[in-house]
Amino acid sequence: IKYINPETICLQEVYNIPIINNTNIKRDLHKLDYKYILHENNSGLLLASKNQPIETKLVKFNKKRGFIIFEYKNEIIINTHLEVKPF
Repeated sequence: IKYINPETICLQEVYNIPIINNTNIKRDLHKLDYKYILHENNSGLLLASKNQPIETKLVKFNKKRGFIIFEYKNEIIINTHLEVKPF
């Protein structure tokens, strides 16, 4: 992330487990001056941006799934993680 320096980052399954350790991710995003929302409980959704959004929303479909919205003057960014179901 530091090397590429993206304006926006959308991640899924950012859980606080040893292999991921979202505490370190949050610390590093803060150091790189990203504003972010992390839905830690079940979905692990993370939406981060270099720009301050006008409005942010976390919308839940159920206990495990939902989406995060960052709204700006001329754009809306949505990050979601949907359930996988067999046919």
